[in-house]
Amino acid sequence: MRKSFLKFFEEKGDKILEKKGFKKILDNDDVLSKDSSSFTRYMIFSDSKRKLKISARDWRDEYYVYYLELDGIELIEVNITEGIENAADKMILKLHEI
Repeated sequence: MRKSFLKFFEEKGDKILEKKGFKKILDNDDVLSKDSSSFTRYMIFSDSKRKLKISARDWRDEYYVYYLELDGIELIEVNITEGIENAADKMILKLHEI
């Protein structure tokens, strides 16, 4: 089975965020639903002062576009059709600037 974009992100990104004081407070993949196919995939982290969200743009039309948002301000958008690992690496590089 192929890894999802967020799984690639988690492998490196979680460690970087932990060093910066962020903790994962929600991964909607862990939330049970009758129809999880209609969910936009996302994770939320917080350092008690700021909220960071990594999310797919849309679950139907732009499921291949993910963005990183800090306190409601979008920092970067990546397109996974250019390669999941490449997109994850671009987003991880942005984490270092936070």
